[in-house]
Amino acid sequence: MAGNNVYLTAQDTLDIPLKMRTGIDIFGPAMYFADKNIFSAEGYFSIDLNEKRSVFLSAGYLNYKYSQPDYEYINKGLFLRTGFDFNLLKPEKAMGK
Repeated sequence: MAGNNVYLTAQDTLDIPLKMRTGIDIFGPAMYFADKNIFSAEGYFSIDLNEKRSVFLSAGYLNYKYSQPDYEYINKGLFLRTGFDFNLLKPEKAMGK
């Protein structure tokens, strides 16, 4: 086909869609079956700001008991954590795809 020049260019970056994530801690309730003195429940929410940074919010409940013959320690309450996650790894290249 003379006259029809088709140029193919390779893509040198990979577009990674920004994501929202949510989750729960399954270790805390499972640990309660092994040790009735510790109960914790936690959930989190995270959203990507860009390819390198995301912000997260975590909330939960903790109930901890420890006793000895001469004293007893009890701690329980709700907690809230917030912060940033930084991705230190480079995005993978997908060979132009």
